[in-house]
Amino acid sequence: MVLKEWRGMGVSGTIVSHMVQHVVPKLGMHTVFGEPVTFHVQMQKEGEAYGFEPTALEVGLMPGEAYSGEGVTAARVSTLLFFRCYRKIPQTVYLPAPYDEALRFMYGNFSSGRGFHRAGEHISRGTATESKMDVFDFAKVARIAFSKTGSDFAEHMSNLQAEAEEKGAIVIQVWLKLTSPWVGEVVEILRAKRYFLGGVLPQWFDDDGLLLQKLLFTPDFVSIQLHSDRARTIRDLVKYDWQQTSKG
Repeated sequence: MVLKEWRGMGVSGTIVSHMVQHVVPKLGMHTVFGEPVTFHVQMQKEGEAYGFEPTALEVGLMPGEAYSGEGVTAARVSTLLFFRCYRKIPQTVYLPAPYDEALRFMYGNFSSGRGFHRAGEHISRGTATESKMDVFDFAKVARIAFSKTGSDFAEHMSNLQAEAEEKGAIVIQVWLKLTSPWVGEVVEILRAKRYFLGGVLPQWFDDDGLLLQKLLFTPDFVSIQLHSDRARTIRDLVKYDWQQTSKG
């Protein structure tokens, strides 16, 4: 965090530049991501200037009170997810039918090295789901990463959602592997539970990921400020899917 008296002097930009150009390559990381807020566009501009590209929108992720000193009046603040890949991991990606066009757009320049197929397979019988859930009390957010999705997914997900809500979560995020041939069936189960599109997570698990999200409140899309046309298109795709899944 840059002290207020140092703001406007280019300190944060210099730090970011050093990190992305020198530190990250030295550490051998293949991917770096950021979560710029959307109540202003400065962090988005900086990220895009250093080669980061938006691929997802986390709607209502943070409580507005976390930014009260910065003039935020909205109840919840959304964030973009943007990525920069230093090394491509070739892989076969399966696109769920409802999101075929949207995901192809969200992939953008990250589509290189991917083979895209329709996610038409059924979940294998007798397979077990494996997941990890983290609940962040202050933010009222639950994040569930699925390393494997099996034939018990629907029940497994229902149990996790109930646990998340019991712990006070009003934002529930789900991370799935797009390298699973039956991710389409998993997405249909989640959409029936009113989860909607967040976007693509390049090389999130090493494998590419898919973000879906569920909100226990009505999202505020109007207050979201976005720098690029690409980010605004992602917002529109996310908003459309929220509208579709909200119809039940």
